[in-house]
Amino acid sequence: MRHFQVSAAIVRVGGRECITTASRDATRRDEMAERIDKSRFLLERAEEMASIGSWELDYVTGKIAVSQGACRIW
Repeated sequence: MRHFQVSAAIVRVGGRECITTASRDATRRDEMAERIDKSRFLLERAEEMASIGSWELDYVTGKIAVSQGACRIW
């Protein structure tokens, strides 16, 4: 199955209103999002079973992201 992202707009061309559309194949993007969601789910289950947590620091922004497992521990 293929997934497409479609948008449309009404534009004025030569004094007349026209409908213009654009589309792009979003299949790969959607498949990657599903894989990321599955990986996140599996990591959360593994952390829960092992009673561990994880965190990561974004050096550019200085923001820290923590997992649910880390929140349970703290």
